[in-house]
Order: sequence, then C-alpha cells, then structure tokens
Amino acid sequence: MAVSIAGVLVCAALLLLGRLMGSTIVIGLFASLAFGATAIATLGGLGGSSPLIYAMFVLMLLAITILRRNIVDDLSEVFRGHWVPWLVLAMVVYAVGGALILPSLFADHTTAFVRVSGLIAERPLGPVSGNFTQTAYFTLGALTFFAFCIFLLDDRRLLIIRRGFMVYATMLVILGVVDLTSKLIGLGDSLAPLRTASYLMRTEAAIGDFWRIAGGFSEASGFAATSVTCLAFVVTFWRATGSYLALILSVCLLGLLLLSTSSTAYVALAVLALALLVSMLHSFLVGRFSVRDIVLLVVAIAGITALFALYLGNERLFEPFVGLIDTMVFQKLDSASGAVRVYWNYKSLLAFSDTWGLGIGMGSSRSSSLIVSILSQFGIIGTIIFGCLFGFMLRGLGGLKLPRGSAETFAIASGVRAAAFGSLLTDSLSGDSANPDLIFFISLAVILSCREHLRSKFDPLDSRPPSSLVSHPSPPAAQANVV
Repeated sequence: MAVSIAGVLVCAALLLLGRLMGSTIVIGLFASLAFGATAIATLGGLGGSSPLIYAMFVLMLLAITILRRNIVDDLSEVFRGHWVPWLVLAMVVYAVGGALILPSLFADHTTAFVRVSGLIAERPLGPVSGNFTQTAYFTLGALTFFAFCIFLLDDRRLLIIRRGFMVYATMLVILGVVDLTSKLIGLGDSLAPLRTASYLMRTEAAIGDFWRIAGGFSEASGFAATSVTCLAFVVTFWRATGSYLALILSVCLLGLLLLSTSSTAYVALAVLALALLVSMLHSFLVGRFSVRDIVLLVVAIAGITALFALYLGNERLFEPFVGLIDTMVFQKLDSASGAVRVYWNYKSLLAFSDTWGLGIGMGSSRSSSLIVSILSQFGIIGTIIFGCLFGFMLRGLGGLKLPRGSAETFAIASGVRAAAFGSLLTDSLSGDSANPDLIFFISLAVILSCREHLRSKFDPLDSRPPSSLVSHPSPPAAQANVV
C-alpha cells in the first residue's frame, strides 16, 4: 500500500474546515466529495485500486457511530420505525450474495467488460476484482445511510446537512474556477498534484476553442455530474428559502456547467430545466407561485431575449457555442466512444437475458448507464428493491401535513431530493457501475429523517410504533463538533 501525501494533507485540511464549521467529520465528508481524483492511498493487492479520500471520512463517521453508547438502541429504533432501512439492508445482502455466487454460477454463459492492462476488454463472465471493490463501495454507501439515520436522531442536525451541501457546492465552484483559470492563462493543469488516484487523467483536453473543465476530478464528465447534483440542491433550496448564498452558487455552477464541454452536463441541464418548469407550473396551479419563481421566469425570458438580440446583431457570434453543442450532444452517439458505450449497454442487457433475469453479480462488468448496470448486475429482484427506494426518495415529503415552523425542514428535504435526482440522472446518462452515488444514500437518510420528525411533531399522540427518528437530547457540544 502506497500512502498519498497529497491525499493525507487534503484530508487534514478538510477536517480542520469541518471543525471550524461545527461538524468535523460530516462537513469534511461533504467537502471531500468535490475531490473526485484525490486518493488516500493505492492498494497494490487490489490491482492498484485507489480509495478516494471520501472513503476515509465515511470510515471515521462509521467508527464514531459504532462507538456510541446507545448504538444498539438507536439501530433498533431505525429498523422498527420504517420499511426503508430493511430494504437497504436487503439490497446489501443481495449485492454481497450476488457478487459471490452469480459470476461463478453463470461463468462462460455470457460475456462481460473488464479492465485488462488498463483497457476495457470483453471477456467470458467470471469472478473479477470488481466484484469485491464495487460491492465494498456499495456496502460503504449503505452503511453511510444508517450512520446518517443515527446522526439525524436529533433534528437540529439537519442544519449541518444544509451547511454540508453548501460547502460541497462551494468547493466545486472553487476547484472548477481554479482549473479553468489556470488553463486560460497557460498554466495547464494546476490541480495535478491533487490528482493521486490511479485513474486515466483527461484533464488537459479541449473541444475546439473550449477547455474542458475537470475541477478536482479526472475528467470533465465527473466534474459535470457532481456539479449537476449540487446545482439541483442549491436551486431548489433557493426557491424555498431565498438564500443569497444558494443563488450565488446556482449562478456559478450553471456557468461552469455551460462551459464544461460535457455532453452529460448539457443533457442533464435540459432535463433539469424541464423538471423545474413542471415544478413551477405545479406551484402556479396550486396557488403557491412565489416571487422567486416570478423572478426566475423573468430572468429566463430576459436572457433568451438578449441572446436573440445578439444573434440578430451578429449571426456568427454563437457559431463556436453551436458547434460545441452539436459536437458534444448531437454527434456524440456517432463518435467512436459513443458507439462503444452503446455496445456496452447492449451487451449488458444481453447478459441480463442470458442469466434469466438473475443478473451477473455486482462489479462483474461495465456499462454506460446506472439503470442498465443495476438491471444486468442485480437482476429483477435487485432492480425492484432499488425501484422501491427510488420511489420513496422521489416522493419526498409528499402526503405529509407540514406544521408551522417546518419551512427549513421542507427546504432541506426538497433540496436533497433534487440532489439525489440529479445524481441518479447523470449516472443514468453516463455511469459505469451499479453503485449509486453516495449522495443517494445520504439523501435517502435525510428524507426519512425529515418525514419522521415532521410526523412526530404534527401528531405527537400518533398510535403507530415510535418513530425511528424522534429527537434525542442533543449530545455535548464537543461531541457534536467531532461528528
């Protein structure tokens, strides 16, 4: 094992940042997600796998959680109060069992895409190192869900979640601006010392006259995917609260995404814009059309009008941008990489059929879509379980009566639901594994917490079993700051 000095230094800096912001590990965890190419070490025994720094923060969070004095009581309440934790546990058991059994059970019955000498090659299905690493990451995400459920036993900690997402978005903006600025002034990849993961780095590529923005990631698509996640949160939170910080971050992230030259970013932005339009239309129909919605609509119309006026004044002004969109979106499927990704998805769906719907086991192969990966690796059973979790997350606080004073809780729940949707959207467009982003598991825990807290506040005499997330007395200030 080779320890990354840069990774250790970044972890130390983020721990200090978390300490200063009131939650050492949780704030540090959110901030670490912006460093998508910074590894803590390289593990030679696992084929050169390099765990990213966020894994260290997750392990620290799990350690703190396990060492709680009331850990058994807290876990029993989590499982007693709702069906979601049971489904998450079932998903973990199915993932581990499938990774151990299915590749051997269906060996040579179909083909899979595995990494061979640094390249992706098609090989007969069989056990591979990805079965262990991908399942480990998935299990780590599920354990993070339980850790956050316990962390949010005290509903006042929801404010730390809000702060964490804001720090996450701020770090993305800072790293994106530094990356783009250094390229524009001729310094190249100034963030290269932070990229210690054993990934193929595509950080100094350009499309025409546009530099690709990679931020703290190994390529533009990784930066774009995480930026879409944070953009969904800050825009939703701004609409609910009018936060000036959320508005500033929204503008910055949107600008970076438009300049990122990522096809994932452009398609995701189009889908999110449509979702925003539907949400605004719903608000109008139910009589909750806010001043911020009007401002957003006016700005959008003014922007489109200004662009149209510039186009009439000089038709060639937008040719570089039109060419960029055409190259990265409309010609993407006709490119060699687009054809390869389509073939990966086709063979993954064929593997689902060849295994009679049972799947080939987590981490057995590579595709180019989270949906295809879940279907081919988890099979019908795992896909149904994941679909139930997605349905719960998508529902958010729907169906609950909101008591007075719950505006902040509603804003946080709406924001994390939007973030999870953005994460799943980008992974569905270009994700290469069946492992959802860590944000999905965190958002699932936050939404469950918000629902249970609001339910207990609205009807404290509810005859149903005690809520798994009824507030416990706040821990001492020093302990809260460590967590």
